[in-house]
Amino acid sequence: MNDNPVLKAVTHFGGRTEVAKITGVSYMAVKKWEQNGCFPRTEYTGETSYAEKLSQASEGMLLVNDLLSRTNNQ
Repeated sequence: MNDNPVLKAVTHFGGRTEVAKITGVSYMAVKKWEQNGCFPRTEYTGETSYAEKLSQASEGMLLVNDLLSRTNNQ
């Protein structure tokens, strides 16, 4: 069982390229999120809304709270 929320989104959308398009960031940014196991700090401070964009694009299949669950204590 994989608890990496970014990997769940990447898997759901079929790859980093699609996640990058939805969130408006680069492929490499998504790769970094996936490697870190969480979204960037700005997502948790309310400065960005990547999880919300992904949730909307998934039509509710991915929930914001699930995507923002942090498996790494960073």
